[in-house]
Amino acid sequence: MTQERRRGLSILPTTRVGRWSLVLALLSIAGLATVLVAMELGITEDPGRIGELLLVLAHPITSALAGVASLVAGLVAVVRHHERSVTTLAVLGWGSLVAVVIAGEALLPH
Repeated sequence: MTQERRRGLSILPTTRVGRWSLVLALLSIAGLATVLVAMELGITEDPGRIGELLLVLAHPITSALAGVASLVAGLVAVVRHHERSVTTLAVLGWGSLVAVVIAGEALLPH
């Protein structure tokens, strides 16, 4: 038995890949927000303990990777599964922004 989907735009994703892209994007946003709060509190200035070091090094990298993974999952949801939800299209925007920032950091010197 096939699952019948509604036509048009919905708010939340209707496919499994679309839901994964939304979860990955939310994790990416929450992770980068955590890093911004840590920077504001001054934790990143002198990471002395291992937890602070992980916050400074690993957290931004995994958050950025989650953003790129959300872009890939969102593209798969839109192209292969014909996902047309507002949040999946917003995830494509967020993932594209993360990918452009990563490419800019890698290609353009400071």
